[in-house]
Amino acid sequence: MCRHLAYLGAPLSLDALLLRGGHSLERQSWAPREMEGALLNADGFGVGFFAPHRDEPSRYRSVLPLWGDETFAELAPGVLARAAIANARSATPGLGGGLVNTPPYLGAGWVFSHNGLIEGFRDVERSVRGALSDDAWKLVRGTTDSECLFALFVDACRESPPAEALLRSFATLARLAPERRALLSVVATDGTQVLAVTHALHGKPPSLYRARRDDVVRVASEPLDDDAWEPLRPGVVHVLRPGRVEEVRA
Repeated sequence: MCRHLAYLGAPLSLDALLLRGGHSLERQSWAPREMEGALLNADGFGVGFFAPHRDEPSRYRSVLPLWGDETFAELAPGVLARAAIANARSATPGLGGGLVNTPPYLGAGWVFSHNGLIEGFRDVERSVRGALSDDAWKLVRGTTDSECLFALFVDACRESPPAEALLRSFATLARLAPERRALLSVVATDGTQVLAVTHALHGKPPSLYRARRDDVVRVASEPLDDDAWEPLRPGVVHVLRPGRVEEVRA
């Protein structure tokens, strides 16, 4: 399990997004309150973001834990993001480490992060990868279940609006691995909207919250500060923009 967050609003520094606040993502990486299955998120971290002057996302990833990357701590105050997805990773055993497996993932204009797992993924990986188009296959550079889920989502976006595509990717996973427990907390952004959902197949959905503010979108595995936060309803894709929330159900 990991901890992750999403942001959309006025440009804000990566320092403010990840490192500051009473229960920041940096703090959650070593002192999570609601994480199950692990104690720390020490297997690297990453942030994918849209800078104010760019239409395409940029990304910083590290194999170091978020609390231990001095280079990021030095550069983060000087980098602004108008939209961002960040993940502090706790790797699922057997799915590989290294930078290539560190979220978030980029492709087709999206930044994507998955917190959770597909149980026994190695046993169904061939079926999942076999369901991908050639273009989506090329997006998968590493060995994680999360990146394959991202590729399923990108494929589904060819035929459906993004929120429906995310639900279709879950349905495809359920068809390909009907007996597998899958914990599916996802946040994604294309720079104009944030998709956020927590869902599970044969299990309990991971925690996911959104801040109740009209001027900005903030979503996180755990509340980041003392603002008013509310848990997201499981199984519902929340399409979030400043001042606007749309809910899409299967």
